[in-house]
Amino acid sequence: AVERSVESRALLGGRFPNTTVVGAIEKIPPRIDAVIVANEVLDNIPAALAKQTGDGWAEIAVGLDGEDLVLVEIPARDDVNEWCDGRFPVAEPGATVSAQVGIARWIDGVFDHFGRVSMCLIDYGGESDELTTRNPASIVRTYRRHQSGIDWLQHPGETDITVDVNIDRVLAAIDRSGQRARLMTQRDFCLEYGLDEFIADAADLEHVAARAGDIMSQLQNRSERLDMEALIDPNGLGAFQVILVE
Repeated sequence: AVERSVESRALLGGRFPNTTVVGAIEKIPPRIDAVIVANEVLDNIPAALAKQTGDGWAEIAVGLDGEDLVLVEIPARDDVNEWCDGRFPVAEPGATVSAQVGIARWIDGVFDHFGRVSMCLIDYGGESDELTTRNPASIVRTYRRHQSGIDWLQHPGETDITVDVNIDRVLAAIDRSGQRARLMTQRDFCLEYGLDEFIADAADLEHVAARAGDIMSQLQNRSERLDMEALIDPNGLGAFQVILVE
């Protein structure tokens, strides 16, 4: 397992004592064949925010107004300019996008480091054309204490910050590495690989427990069934994108 957090590495090592837990992919021996499962990893790889000014791209950074953190526009770095020009060539003035240079580097690094690679990437996002039409306020997703839409400038270091993944750019990076990818929704992925059978089994066990009067087992199986059904809800988690490299 790859885990950035020191504390989480210790917890994983205690929970799975026969598993090697490292802090970075580079710590894994190179050129071995790999099956990689990355569930909501891409949206956590650092990205830049950029705004089309009409004269080019400005990068959005964090500055100070007295003692308050505020967003400011600065000249975009070269790699941010290159990303935005290549991915959003017809963006209207005022369009705000995320420049996900780090994701492309991560994908390149995976294929460079390992031998044969099979990959399952699960995340939320959209294609370039759709992302340029987003309300700038929705580009950054924030979560704190199980609540969303938090002003992360007011809670620095205490707020989870993510961005929607640029799906077609991920596919392009995979293609550039000479691999072939399939794109589907999480709902279609789960159903293709048999989740409906697990849901049916949980429902059967729920009914058996109900007839036996075993309330705790009934509730446990109902909870498991509802959890699995949530994974394929087309208006929720089921709309997540799954990229498969097989």
